[in-house]
Amino acid sequence: MKIGIDVGYGYTKVVYGDYMTKIFPSVVSRAKMLEGMQSNYGNYILEYEGNEIFVGDAAFKAGNKFIQTAFEGDRLASTVYKQLMLCGIASCLPNDCDVEIVTGLPVNGFKMYRNNITDFKGRHFVKINGKDIVLNIKDLKCIPQPIGTYIKLSKGHNELLESNILIVDIGFKTTDLMLIDHDIPLPESTTINYGMSDISRIVIDYVNSETDSAYSINQADEFIRHGYVKMGTRINLPNNILKGAKEGLFNAIWNRVKELYPQWQSLDQLIFTGGTSLMLLDKIQSVPVASIVLSSDTQMANAIGYRDILEG
Repeated sequence: MKIGIDVGYGYTKVVYGDYMTKIFPSVVSRAKMLEGMQSNYGNYILEYEGNEIFVGDAAFKAGNKFIQTAFEGDRLASTVYKQLMLCGIASCLPNDCDVEIVTGLPVNGFKMYRNNITDFKGRHFVKINGKDIVLNIKDLKCIPQPIGTYIKLSKGHNELLESNILIVDIGFKTTDLMLIDHDIPLPESTTINYGMSDISRIVIDYVNSETDSAYSINQADEFIRHGYVKMGTRINLPNNILKGAKEGLFNAIWNRVKELYPQWQSLDQLIFTGGTSLMLLDKIQSVPVASIVLSSDTQMANAIGYRDILEG
């Protein structure tokens, strides 16, 4: 089976087979059985190398105090990363299977750790939601994450291959800045440490102070989507808190773009992608550039591009 998988700090996104998709939070915890626990979308119980863990929404529902989330440095050496990767792959397989994988790393991570990806090749014995699976990673390619969006957008749009573009890929903890000139990625491309987590941290700090709780920043999405927290009584999330957090994040990213790429006004296209881009749409549209593109399927765009690569 051919699979494109994007293991992000916030979510793991998978595109497999005939472009079917899965997405689940990039969190794991030690397994703890819950009454009425169901294997719903995004809920996985994974057994691997003698460890049983909850992955994705199941980790949140378990209420486990030992939730593990983001990883630093060489993520390919991280146990959490490996568990998320194998869970994402195994969740797509109806039975034992050979798989071809394309995945990505943040621009700076790719520069430093791309050769380590070969450690994932070969056979892995896992159990997912009670089903034994032998998955054999027969072929595995790794690219800078924003190249996935570039591949996806360039299908049927050859003019992109003749353009000078900057892709701004806003993720959970980081933002990738990918400069491409006439189909050639440039070495000035880099990763900056701004992302959705900056908004989430402000929201969670407010929620925790109002409810005397200890939510993690990975749990902020639910509060942001609904605009309130229900803890016995309903506590609304003030509009000014979310608005200020979004403005602060966009301004930090855009000021860094202007600092790193003083030629930004002469770009043929400025492309925004990543799940956080849609939340910042009003600010993005205010940028004075001739052509601004917001990738469709912003959250899944990189993974779709990875899957496209496997089509040749």
